[in-house]
Amino acid sequence: DLTTSNILLSGGRLFLIDFGLADYGKVEDFATDLKVFFEALGGKLDRERFFEGYSRTMPDAGAVRERLRAVYSRGRYRLKGPQ
Repeated sequence: DLTTSNILLSGGRLFLIDFGLADYGKVEDFATDLKVFFEALGGKLDRERFFEGYSRTMPDAGAVRERLRAVYSRGRYRLKGPQ
């Protein structure tokens, strides 16, 4: 889970300590984990800047972003709106 519980701050640097996504997975899995991550931060993240950095290291960043929109469009997430 890519949540604030799995992020360490040490010496002014951030470290991810959960490596569940270390393997290349399905686009759906990445999109779902990003939804959880964004919700855990409670809107305190500039998503455009996040995706700028994400796209530098994630080959399928565009596909993940599109799938994230689809995840938010599903019934149980629809009330919060697409991100």
